[in-house]
Amino acid sequence: MSVYELKDQGSCTVGETAFTIQHDWFELFRSDRKRDEEDLEQGQKFYVGKRHAKNAVDYYNVFPNPHIAHLNIDDKLEIVDYSEEERRITIKDRLSDVQTAFYAPRLTYFGPHKSPILSLDGTNKADYLASSDENGKLLLWNSDDACVLRDIQGHIMDVNVCRFFPNGGILLTGGMDMTVRVWSVLESPANNVRTFKGHSKAITDLAIIDVGKEVLSASKDGSVRQWRCSDEVCVQNCQMDSGEVRAICIIPSMGAFAAACEKNAVVIWSYKDDSRGMLLRFCLNESCHPNSISVVNDKFLVVGSDEGTLSIIDIDERKLHKVIATGRGEVIRIKTIVEKEAVAVSFVDGSMVLYSYANATYNPIVELCNGELDPVRDFTFVKAKLYTASRDGVVRMFAF
Repeated sequence: MSVYELKDQGSCTVGETAFTIQHDWFELFRSDRKRDEEDLEQGQKFYVGKRHAKNAVDYYNVFPNPHIAHLNIDDKLEIVDYSEEERRITIKDRLSDVQTAFYAPRLTYFGPHKSPILSLDGTNKADYLASSDENGKLLLWNSDDACVLRDIQGHIMDVNVCRFFPNGGILLTGGMDMTVRVWSVLESPANNVRTFKGHSKAITDLAIIDVGKEVLSASKDGSVRQWRCSDEVCVQNCQMDSGEVRAICIIPSMGAFAAACEKNAVVIWSYKDDSRGMLLRFCLNESCHPNSISVVNDKFLVVGSDEGTLSIIDIDERKLHKVIATGRGEVIRIKTIVEKEAVAVSFVDGSMVLYSYANATYNPIVELCNGELDPVRDFTFVKAKLYTASRDGVVRMFAF
C-alpha cells in the first residue's frame, strides 16, 4: 500500500467560470403561457448572473422577447442560443468565451413522494424508477405516469440509498437501520431475498461489482464491506481509518473501488479474490472533507467536498490534476455520465451541473434548472433521460 500526499493544491486550483439563472425562467419564456394584463403592464423579466468563487454573484435582468438569442447583457454576458423546443438557453461569458447551456425540465413528478427524497435510481431494462424519502418510504414507480408499482417495506427508518442490479429486476438498498438488503422487485410484493448485517452505523453508499455476484456497502462506521450475494457472507471488511466513509465508486480496470472518507482521505482498495486489500491512499488538505466520488475513464477520480471543491486526481500519475473552487457550497452527489462525456454534480445551493471531461477541461457545459434552492439529493441517467430527485420531494426529467 502506498500513501500520496496531495496537500499542495494552490498551484492547480482554479476558480470556476459559471453562471446562474432564475430557476423558472422557461415558464416566462414559453409561447403557450397565458399572460394576464398585470404581466403585460409590469414587463415580465428573469435574472441571469455570473458566479464568482469567493465574491457575490453579479445579477442582470433579462426581458423575454422573440430575439433573445445573441443578446448582450451589460457587455459582459451574452445569450447566444435559445430553443423553446429544447427548453434550452445558452449563456456565454464574453471575456473567457466559456458558455453553459441551461435546460428546463420536460416533466415534473409531484408524486409519488410527499417528503424530501434521499435516493433515486433507474434501469435501462424497464420503465420504472426506485426512490426513497425521509419518511422511510421506498417505492418502485412507473416513469410514464408516476403510478406506484411497489411499496417496498422491510427497512426500519430511512433508506439512504437504492441501486438497481444490471438486470433491472433486482434492487439493492441500504439504510439507517445498518442493513443492506436485496429485493426482487418483479415479484408482488417485492421479495427481500437477501439481508446483509454487520455494519454498526448507517449505510451511506452502495456499489455493485460486475453483474452483481458481489456488492459493496459504505457506512458511517468507517468501513466498506464486500458481500457475497449467494450466501450473505462478508468476504472483506475494509477499515478505512479516516472517519466516515461517505461515498464509493467502482474502478473496473483495477478490480478495485475508491472511497471518499470524511477525514481528508481517498482510498483505493482491491476487491479481487487474489489481491484484496488497500492499494493506494491519497491524503488531501486537512481543510478538505470529501463527501462524494466518481471515476472517469478509469484514470481520474473526481472528488467532491463539504467545502464545494471538486478535486480531480490522476490515478496513474498519483497527483492532483485540477481543483475546481466552485463557490456553490457543499457537493451532494457526483456521477459520471459516459454518454455525455461529463461528470454530473449536484450542490447544496440547488444547482446541478455537468462538467465536460473531454480533453480533461472539466468546464461546466450544462446546468439543469430544478427547484429554487432545493438541493438535488440523487439523480439517474437512463434511456437518454436524466431524472433528478430533490429535497422538495419532486422528481424532474430532463432530455438534452
